[in-house]
Amino acid sequence: MASPHAAGVAALTVSQIGTRGRDGDIKSSPSTVQSRLEKTMVDIGRRGDDKCFGHGRIDARRAVTGNTDRLTDRSAPNCPEYNE
Repeated sequence: MASPHAAGVAALTVSQIGTRGRDGDIKSSPSTVQSRLEKTMVDIGRRGDDKCFGHGRIDARRAVTGNTDRLTDRSAPNCPEYNE
C-alpha cells in the first residue's frame, strides 16, 4: 500500500507547487516532487535511513504545506534487522 499512498501525496503536492502548462495541466518535475516528499517525511525507527523503515513515513499535510521541520516518531515497533 505504500505506492498508492505515495502517488496520492505526490499528486496533492503537485497541485500545490506545480505550474499550469499550455495544455492546462498542472505540472511539476519529478525531482522537485521527490525532494519535497523526502524533506517532509516523518523519521521513524532509527534516525535517518534504516533497513526496516527506510527514510520514514510520508505525511500529506507536511508535504502540501512544505513543513520541513524535523519530526521523529520513535513509537515504531522493534525491527528484527537491528539485532543483526
